[in-house]
Amino acid sequence: MSRFPVFPVLNLSIDRNEDEIWDADGKPLDSKNYKLWIYRSIFIRPAYHYSKYLLSSIIQKILKCDLQILNIERQTLTWEQYNFLTLSGTCKVVYLFECEVEYSDGSYVTADELFKNLQNIERFSLTFPENLWSTIQWESYAVKAFQSDTFKKMVQIFQSLSKLKNVRFDYVTEAFDFSSLSDFIMENKSVFIEICFDRPLSNDYQQMLQNFNDNIMENSPQKKPDVSWI
Repeated sequence: MSRFPVFPVLNLSIDRNEDEIWDADGKPLDSKNYKLWIYRSIFIRPAYHYSKYLLSSIIQKILKCDLQILNIERQTLTWEQYNFLTLSGTCKVVYLFECEVEYSDGSYVTADELFKNLQNIERFSLTFPENLWSTIQWESYAVKAFQSDTFKKMVQIFQSLSKLKNVRFDYVTEAFDFSSLSDFIMENKSVFIEICFDRPLSNDYQQMLQNFNDNIMENSPQKKPDVSWI
């Protein structure tokens, strides 16, 4: 049991705040003598000179987390931290913009694992950095988030999530094994899938995507996806 009183917070956020002061339901947060119970949302849109550990630094102050919305930009989390934030199973919306999630050995958590506690998820978005030549760490996550067995697992996950409405992957690389998802996309009847390849692709990969889109035009699935590339 915590020796500090528990302070309930509906919405915890930082939005372009240069001083990195957290906002708790419209008021500056002073958590020095409190433990927090977050029961709706965490939102982070950091200032230009941001810390990628804003969320990590506040997690130790959180006693209980019943999130419905996790919407964060440019943050680095350990697997244990991400698991804690989503463990309640109440998340309906998860937006991870240029974030990375790592295991304790420094390896990256794959995309399928991010759905572990999301049995009530409705909307999920994972966006990698826009710039192909951004830091090695960012770029490698865009590759290593998708391993050889990731896509088979994701198909099984998507089929099991009865409330799932929308899944979006942005700025993915050729490490995204699109062909392993194509059958599911064509047969899927309930999930709007968006996949954006805003990075240079090989001619062969572009041709595969074009063939898929041609097939969509000729044999439109019940839930038409949005697949785009530069």
